[in-house]
Amino acid sequence: MKRSAPPLTNGPAARTDRFRRLNFCNSRSAGRPCLADAQALADHILDAGWALLLDQGFEKFSFDRLARFARTGKATIYARFSNKEEFLRALLIRQIEMRQREFMAVAQGQEIVHALPRLAVNAVELFLSPEGRLVDRLIDWLDHEGDIAGTSLRGWAMANAHANAMRLLEEADRRGEIAIGDIPTAARFLIEGVSGHARLTDVRAGPSRREHLEWARAYCAMILRAFPKDGC
Repeated sequence: MKRSAPPLTNGPAARTDRFRRLNFCNSRSAGRPCLADAQALADHILDAGWALLLDQGFEKFSFDRLARFARTGKATIYARFSNKEEFLRALLIRQIEMRQREFMAVAQGQEIVHALPRLAVNAVELFLSPEGRLVDRLIDWLDHEGDIAGTSLRGWAMANAHANAMRLLEEADRRGEIAIGDIPTAARFLIEGVSGHARLTDVRAGPSRREHLEWARAYCAMILRAFPKDGC
């Protein structure tokens, strides 16, 4: 999967303080920054934007607030992102790609029957977290209210998740851990089932991780049995 944000385990106040104390623009020398510095500055602005959104919400977001929060000039932001929509699109893609990479790393070296339920629970908990709710809010805004034409971000995110699920199943099939005849359909059922389970969870009295894990084990076992090779 592509990139996804590193887990933000500390609270909003800690995130705010960390970014306000960052004085990234103490550059080593005047003049044009090197490529690595330019990329680091863009990453810093995106990281600050994500923390700002989590702290203050989407509705209050502006480049003025971002410039103060990131301790950088508004012109520096505009030099990299021409408007709010372009910035939010770049930010969202970066967060989704980073999360997806993290999810794939969790599965490395694990037998598929153990990896899939754990991945499913992690995905459900991400959907229900402040970070997940923010991602969902941004996707809706960019897909339905944004002016930039192009692929639906929800469709793009689901396609990436589907491709990664297929890769996990194909690798497990090659190792002889499973024997699935229709891997693309099995992967689609996995992704859609996890998404649906998260959306149907009662967020005010939601199940514990143990209950999510019980569901995930039963659901993943059903998927692994549902598409046998040669109909056997």
